[in-house]
Amino acid sequence: IKTSFKEHFPDYRLVKEVRMMQMRLLVWINDNLSCEIANDDTDTENTGLGSVVGNKGGQVLGFDIKTGDQGDGVSQYCTRLCFISCHLQAHEGKQNCKARNASCEEILSGGRIADTSMDVTGQYHHTFWFGDMNYRTDLGVPKAEKEAAMEEVYKAIADQNWAWFHQRDELLRELGAGETKSGEAPTENVLFGFKTANCDFAPTFKVERRKLQVYNPKRIPSY
Repeated sequence: IKTSFKEHFPDYRLVKEVRMMQMRLLVWINDNLSCEIANDDTDTENTGLGSVVGNKGGQVLGFDIKTGDQGDGVSQYCTRLCFISCHLQAHEGKQNCKARNASCEEILSGGRIADTSMDVTGQYHHTFWFGDMNYRTDLGVPKAEKEAAMEEVYKAIADQNWAWFHQRDELLRELGAGETKSGEAPTENVLFGFKTANCDFAPTFKVERRKLQVYNPKRIPSY
């Protein structure tokens, strides 16, 4: 990955890399930027079997970007950035959604960097959370009615009705950013203070390999 990236983006250099089993977190910076990288720190948190196995979990990487030297060796400006990559529990259903929420909390609680007396959300100017989060489209119907409801899913894709998916997106709902029943206030169940953009394209899960827009019929298309 590093060799290929360097070939295609020669003006970038690797700031730091974090590894956890098959998961990788790499952060690159443009060499043309006049800045100094300082106080880089990393940690990992396993959330797999028994919170020991690293097939699920998160990787945390933070650092300071210092620019504008005052002449006395002290940087005039400092922006603190943090990146969190994760792989959360898979599969549909309320319990699996709750497990994903719990894993996010566990990653924040256990993945400590810089001032380890607190989690990263209160230490950095900007924190970016990404990865295989596995939040799904929640159809809100019993398993027995799923097959019939899938027709509505495929119709929304054919009509490019992305708002239909936003209304049923687990992550938007759990962030408190999705639609709620009339009269109910949104509830932030996970990642308090984080925001995510609405996707304006077709769901990417779970598309068959090497087949454009052909979905696995056993899974609900999701973002």
